[in-house]
Amino acid sequence: MRSDAIGPYRRNPNWRSNVLTETFFDTSTFVQPPFGKFGNTGRVFANGPGAVVGDLSALKEFPFAEGHRLQLRCEMLNFMNRPNFNLPNQTRGIPAFGRINSLIEGNQARIIQLGLHYRF
Repeated sequence: MRSDAIGPYRRNPNWRSNVLTETFFDTSTFVQPPFGKFGNTGRVFANGPGAVVGDLSALKEFPFAEGHRLQLRCEMLNFMNRPNFNLPNQTRGIPAFGRINSLIEGNQARIIQLGLHYRF
């Protein structure tokens, strides 16, 4: 069953302090609708915090003979090492309503790899 929104939906500005205990949005603006009525909120009414994914690659080539090169490369996956959080829980009536309890599937820590390529 959908909730009734009785006020403006707004984000909690301090939600990043502790994701498991703070709510991502103001849950007091949602109430249970009267019996037999649908609420006025949409099926999915809240946006998540957004995902930021950044990969970085740098390389340098060193020619040392005719037609022969040595390439040094450094690749960083998730170079900012930022966690990407999932959507907030939108089920009214449970203690986790409005909280973000998990990370996006496939979120990984920073990975750095170095490589040396010989090209001829």
